[in-house]
Amino acid sequence: MKKSILMGLFYMQKGFVFILSIFLTPKSINEKNDTWVVGTEEVAHCVYNISKALDKSTSVSLGYHRFYQSSYDYQINIRNKYLAFFIKLFYGPYLFVSLSNQYDSFFYVGGAGFLISYTDGRAFEFKFLTKRNKKIVCYFTGSEIRSFELMKEIGKQYNIDVITDYQKMLNPSIASSEAEDRRKKLALSADKYAHLIFNASIDQKSYTTRQNEPFLYFYPDHLFVKNDEKFERLPIRILHAPSNPFSKGTPIVRAAITKLKKEGYLFEYIELIHVSHEEVLNALRQSQIVLNEFYAFMPGVFGVEALASHCALLTSANADIETSLPQDSNEAWLVTGYWEIYDHLKLVLDEPSLQKSYADKGYLWAQKHASFSHARTKLTQLLDFS
Repeated sequence: MKKSILMGLFYMQKGFVFILSIFLTPKSINEKNDTWVVGTEEVAHCVYNISKALDKSTSVSLGYHRFYQSSYDYQINIRNKYLAFFIKLFYGPYLFVSLSNQYDSFFYVGGAGFLISYTDGRAFEFKFLTKRNKKIVCYFTGSEIRSFELMKEIGKQYNIDVITDYQKMLNPSIASSEAEDRRKKLALSADKYAHLIFNASIDQKSYTTRQNEPFLYFYPDHLFVKNDEKFERLPIRILHAPSNPFSKGTPIVRAAITKLKKEGYLFEYIELIHVSHEEVLNALRQSQIVLNEFYAFMPGVFGVEALASHCALLTSANADIETSLPQDSNEAWLVTGYWEIYDHLKLVLDEPSLQKSYADKGYLWAQKHASFSHARTKLTQLLDFS
């Protein structure tokens, strides 16, 4: 029933697009505009940071984000998801046609589009833009593109649990054949129409068959904070701030923390869940050790934030598995599988010098590979495909 309703609304939106494309006047065919449209829904501040990294851009955020409250050129910043959905039904098609009349390049972050894209993987939008000779870039961020079936094979190959094993326990529908079909459509549409695709090759294993560019982090240079003095303070602060405790390994983290405390280790354990981004950053700057996530093969945005805050990072991110990571990655943090959390945490508590050693190497890695200035230079090079 829900699928039929969404399909009907999608066809209604397509009708709006056709009507609007007749009545809204496009710019002159000889008038080039190299501004990038970046959107359409915020994911981990990627829309905001990418739009700032481009020399000319206009940003679009058509969904409310509880952790990031930045300003965008076009946005629907409404907490009520039903009201926001209703507004997007009509505003989305209008904005899509209007922006396609003005600009020549579209940078899609995540899996959302201007229209209800769950039905066709954005193929209608991409085909419309392609007919108008627009450039299209797809920048995937995680679960919207990650295939549960293909990740199952990765887990078997390495004989380990992977993040999708736990995501489907939390939400069985996300592992349904219908959801997998949506992810496949999203990948195939990108394959067919996009000029460039950004995606982690293993951590976000997908049905794309073309070459994918490595995921770029755009961590603001001014947020890098190096603090040698905190490694002289006691007690040691250990921070864990999972966006989703179950799929990030929090139960195993808590078990390791409990066991170490029972063995007499003295430290302060801080666990932050569903708090503001500013509160997380403040906690990072006061912590020596950060426990990231333990079923993924990339450090993720929180991992990069920890490195840039001069923390020793324990995480399952592993360049031996995720080959799109820079070769020096496994030296920047202590690679830690979910079965190694207790042992590795005990190691850095027993040998305090390792805390600063990993923090120093991780900080330099983040500056070299994950800073805004690095990503901006790399992105500019990659987008020079005219």
